[in-house]
Order: sequence, then C-alpha cells, then structure tokens
Amino acid sequence: MDDKKYNEALKCYNHILSLDPGNSVALYNKGWILNDLNRFDEALEYYDMFLELKPKDVDGWYGKGNTFNLLGRFDEASECFDEASEFEPNNSNVWLSKGLAFSELGRFDEALECFDEALEFEPNNSNVWLSKGLAFSELGRFDEALKCYDRFLELKPENIMGLMNKGFDLRELGRFDEALECFDKTLKLDSGNTIVLNNKGATLGKMGMHEDAFKCFDKVLKLDFNNEDAYYNKGLSFIKLDMNIEALDCLDKSLNINPDNVDAYFLKGVALSELKSYDKALKCFDKSLKLDPDNEKVKMVRQELLSKIN
Repeated sequence: MDDKKYNEALKCYNHILSLDPGNSVALYNKGWILNDLNRFDEALEYYDMFLELKPKDVDGWYGKGNTFNLLGRFDEASECFDEASEFEPNNSNVWLSKGLAFSELGRFDEALECFDEALEFEPNNSNVWLSKGLAFSELGRFDEALKCYDRFLELKPENIMGLMNKGFDLRELGRFDEALECFDKTLKLDSGNTIVLNNKGATLGKMGMHEDAFKCFDKVLKLDFNNEDAYYNKGLSFIKLDMNIEALDCLDKSLNINPDNVDAYFLKGVALSELKSYDKALKCFDKSLKLDPDNEKVKMVRQELLSKIN
C-alpha cells in the first residue's frame, strides 16, 4: 500500500474515531498504519489505547512489540512479546519476534530458546530457521548455524541471505571450496552484490588465489568506488604477495573512507615494517591501539618490532 492509500485509510479511521472514540478496530488499525508509515511514537499511542480496551489481545501486544523493535527499544519489545505469549503461547510469530529482540540485545542464548519455541509450533517457518542460524553464527557455533541454513535453503533454495550466510560460515570453518560455491550461487542471483564479491575475494585470498581475488575486489570498486572493505582486502592480498607499496596505497584509501579502521592501521603498520619504515609502522600500531587498546595481536606485533629495532 502506498502512502496515498495509507493516508486515505487514516482519514477514514479518524472519522470513525471522531464518532466512536472507543472503536477498538479503528484504534488497532490506525496504530498498524502509523507503524507502516514509520510514525512509531504515534503508533504506540494507538496500540496503548487499543490495549486499554482489550488488554488480553495478542495482536495488540504483538503490534506494540514490533513497533518497539523498530525503534530499537528491544527490552520493551520483549516485554510486549511476553504479554502476547502469555495469552497465546503457541504463536510462532510472537516467539520469532521476541527472539529477534534478544538477538539485537546480544542475548543469543535466549534468542535461540525463543526460536526453538517458534519451531515447536511451526517447524517449516523459514524466517525462524534463518534467524536461528544467524544467532548460532554470532555465537561462533558455525556447524550448528550451517544446519539451520541448510534447513532454511530447503524451504527457500534461491534465497540470497541464506546462501550468503552459509558461505560466510563455511569460510570461517576453513571449507573454502564450499564457501565459494555458495558465493557463486548468490552471485548468479545478484551479480552486483558487493558484500558477496568482497567475501568471495577474501576467500580466494585465503586460498592463495590472489589474482582471482583482485578481480573480485576490482568488480566491487567499479560498483562502489568508496568501498573500504574492498580496498582493505586488496591491501591484504598485496601484503601476502610482498607488494607492500601497492598495499599501502590500498590501505590509505581504506583509511580515507574510514579513519577508525583498526585493522587497516595494523596492516599498514605491517606493510611499513616490511619496507623498514619502522617509525611510521610504530605510529600505525599506536593508532590501532588507541582505537582498540585491548588488541593483543597488535600489542604483540608492536613489541616484536620494538625488539627488532633495539
């Protein structure tokens, strides 16, 4: 529904409510429309008015919870979903939304419990399988995540999100050939997906196939000249090829786009160290540590460089 139709619907509900302020259907539907129009604070007002009249209505609590999710107020969202599940404990969408709120809060174990509840009532809900996989990925439990992505892809075999995230986790597990298969399938569906092209290139780089990796990064940069990840990944491949001057050019471009890139400062320090520009390398390591003081890898390499200089 476009904005014009939404606004026409709002006029109708406003008219109904002017005649009957306690019309629960109009209150709920107006809240739902305001939510879809991204007028979230107003939507909450109407959900609240609706819930005063119907405090046990699942749709009211669910709608209010989803609005809180969209506002980034995830604790309040989960409280609404608690109310909804109390009145309708077998509603898989309520459990899914509660799990998504927990995921946003970084409470992935609790999110997984919610996704399992959702699957009890709707075992073929593809959105739940994808969300469960993403939660496992965040926990570093990649084998379990892959099982979820496989189930998701059984239900939606040509879904970009499923293929892409499966590829990410296969790469994390060092299963590079399988990861590339996933990335290639994704690119057949969306040839200009810069995230996938970047990750394909990074995977090829890990396999030592740097020329093929460069082709991926160059494709990204044709599509998005300001893609910091492509410059960073290209710089990393140049370092592995001992082409440190070329690496510095890429890393400087990455840092021009994002001056707070800890890893880019670290790699720049590595390249400068290889070129025996030790003072400049130390400055890069120091900048990296200023942004991430607890980075043990940077501390170790910096100390090794100091020992070498002395």
